[in-house]
Amino acid sequence: MAKTLSFTDTSPQTVKIGDTTTSFTLICGNDNVATDLTSATSITVKLGNTSGYLKSSTVDPTSLTDPTTGQIVLALTADLMTGLTAGNYQLEVWVVDSTGTSIYPSESTLQFQVNSSLE
Repeated sequence: MAKTLSFTDTSPQTVKIGDTTTSFTLICGNDNVATDLTSATSITVKLGNTSGYLKSSTVDPTSLTDPTTGQIVLALTADLMTGLTAGNYQLEVWVVDSTGTSIYPSESTLQFQVNSSLE
């Protein structure tokens, strides 16, 4: 069973440098069927580029609106955006529960883009 990771239909997939009001809504799944995250004890979104891992952000499992939908909201905070230049980036979601650690997606990564702003 392949673990999948996708953006929701309404989630942006790009952000401008310096924008800290945007958030990405991601869906963790198994063979594109939403994963129930009710039993998650920790959720970490890891960010990288072609050079490899850059930084991560934790998502509090108790903050999930409906964990049965597999949806995670990644707020693009100032800490997360600091140091990102215009270009293409990748995401992975690491979910820990009583059975171990699941990494979404199983293959490759989920892509997003950071665009230049006027400044």
